[in-house]
Amino acid sequence: MMHTGDSLAAELQRVREHRPVRERPGADAAPPVLSLFVIDVSGDAAAYVERLRSVLVPAVRMLHG
Repeated sequence: MMHTGDSLAAELQRVREHRPVRERPGADAAPPVLSLFVIDVSGDAAAYVERLRSVLVPAVRMLHG
């Protein structure tokens, strides 16, 4: 999702009001964004992959409950 000034202001208001995440619009409400991420890793790439997975896997599990 590409944020606008208005959407960032709304998110800040939500955080200040402590509204739960489930009250936000669904992911389907966000327009698709094409992107490319290039990550240059110095050192052992396998170790970086493991660290990245250790963060992403729990986050994805939270989204899919």
